Amino acid sequence: MKANRFLTAALMAAVALCAATTVSAKSWRINHNPQMKPHFTDINAAMASEEVQAGDTLYLDPNTNLSSTQDVTKQVTIVGTGWGGGEASYARAVVSGTLNIRAAETKIVGLYLTGTICIIADYVMMERCRVTSQINTQGSNCKYATIRNCYFEGGGSALYGQGRTSSNTAYWTIENSIIFKTWSYPKAISELYSATIRNNLLVVNGDYDVWGLRNLGNALVQNNIILQQHAKGVTIQYCDGTFTNNVISQDFEAANNYITDNNLASVLTGDYESYTLVEGSPAIGGGTDGQDVGIFGGLYPYVANHGLPKGYPYYTKTIVGAKAVDGKVSVTLNVKIANE
Repeated sequence: MKANRFLTAALMAAVALCAATTVSAKSWRINHNPQMKPHFTDINAAMASEEVQAGDTLYLDPNTNLSSTQDVTKQVTIVGTGWGGGEASYARAVVSGTLNIRAAETKIVGLYLTGTICIIADYVMMERCRVTSQINTQGSNCKYATIRNCYFEGGGSALYGQGRTSSNTAYWTIENSIIFKTWSYPKAISELYSATIRNNLLVVNGDYDVWGLRNLGNALVQNNIILQQHAKGVTIQYCDGTFTNNVISQDFEAANNYITDNNLASVLTGDYESYTLVEGSPAIGGGTDGQDVGIFGGLYPYVANHGLPKGYPYYTKTIVGAKAVDGKVSVTLNVKIANE
């Protein structure tokens, strides 16, 4: 237990050093296990503390799981450890309860989110998160959200706002993310006004009523791969705006888009760690300005690093001494930095 605590403390101290942006902002550790000596046992406790101020950063320790509803009421950055796997043999930080984001300009990075995320503030950003539930909104101030480099999976709707003409959920940007939705009535992205949706991979499959995009008003939809894999489903429904340089399956026909079948293998191969466009793929060079269509184009190419925040140190090998010497246990770490 002591060795684990020392390792966690060393890792989080390194993260705080890499992530510090101002002299006044502070960093805080969160772990649901009080034996790990965190600053706070959950986000709620941090929000209740007078010491935590707007602009601070909350770091969730490896193996943390916050299962109760969490309310973010101050403008902070919340950083997880990525969502696990691959060379980075770290343990992910999970929020399995509902996450209510109530403070404008909150940023969420590198979390594994299995509970519902509710955006109740403007200018919220989510980056490099894995989401198995959905993002929804409450109230009138849910504008200008940014969803970037995230990975969505599971049933139901991935992201939905309050309507195709509602200014409450206007001007969202959803880019360089992967959305796989299954089961009955899934909608990858729906009910948004003036959203920018670019360089994503959207694949939906389920029972009869399934959609890729639905009820979007005045949208800019470009450089996406949008595949509907259910024969009776609808790729795009009740949407208007500018749709250009997308690879779209089945039912949507418009100038400057490539209409393909519903076979993912005819467009790309691999998985979220190793996607590549297959030879002859319509996505090759089919984007605006001749770029490739999909998640690896645009200003923020998708990075297959399991959600590690940029600049985050992670250990690939740990050697703990077999016994204590003079009351001390030697710990050797092989540490790398996520530089993409």
